[in-house]
Amino acid sequence: MDNMLINKTDIIGNVTDTLNAPYKFPRFTRADIKKIFDLIVDEVNNAIISVNPEKNVRVNLSEGFYITSEYQREKQKQNNLTGETITVAPKIKIKAEFTRPFKEKLQEALRYQDVGTV
Repeated sequence: MDNMLINKTDIIGNVTDTLNAPYKFPRFTRADIKKIFDLIVDEVNNAIISVNPEKNVRVNLSEGFYITSEYQREKQKQNNLTGETITVAPKIKIKAEFTRPFKEKLQEALRYQDVGTV
């Protein structure tokens, strides 16, 4: 089974083609869509890194799909091999999550696709 990679360029091209379909919207160039895409990514990134010890962040990207960003405080841990105590620096834990109804909707859409058999 081959894996399919969809990158930023593919998404921008697909959005540009969809928006420029006859009678949908005014003409958008790939550069216009790229600027919008970059702005959205920047806003999501800024929201994710705005996490702090008093505030975790959840970015709802669509109904049923979101990214959570949690602040993890500095802590002391013990090295299993040497027994030495080490300090782990604070960090941000980032996780993408999907709700069950969202996953079920995707599975339902997959059932109606003509995917063929192996």
